[in-house]
Amino acid sequence: MSCTDFFNKCSQKEITKPISNCKVSEGKSSFVLSSKVPLIFNKVKFDDCKCKISNPLGARCDWVIEPNGDYKFYFIELKGGDIVKALTQIENTVSIIKPSKPFECHIVKSGGSGSVPSFNTKFQILQKKFKKMNGEIFKPHTNLFTVSI
Repeated sequence: MSCTDFFNKCSQKEITKPISNCKVSEGKSSFVLSSKVPLIFNKVKFDDCKCKISNPLGARCDWVIEPNGDYKFYFIELKGGDIVKALTQIENTVSIIKPSKPFECHIVKSGGSGSVPSFNTKFQILQKKFKKMNGEIFKPHTNLFTVSI
């Protein structure tokens, strides 16, 4: 499914008015997409989404965001501390949507350790898998993370 198809079919998407900063938060974790010019953002609180297209797998990441235009697709998991689980949630979500354009995956954590062996192994596997799909996954960020687009 293309990213556009996903947002066209998702009945729970939010469409912002043109804004320069698209922020999502949960607990002490926040992620911001910051643009020099106001953009319209399509976003879905994916782990709460009730659309049929979002339910084939178990745990899903918190947010899926697409800035309108020629921008990447963003998968965001806001986590308290279980970063190994965060990888599974992102992997499941990418498998559901099958993005047709470049994408980035971000984990923003508010606590816990970021260097447990099971995380590092799974992280490296996902790096290789996503690279083949024209995507990237980044090591966990702490508390508030901003991406400039």
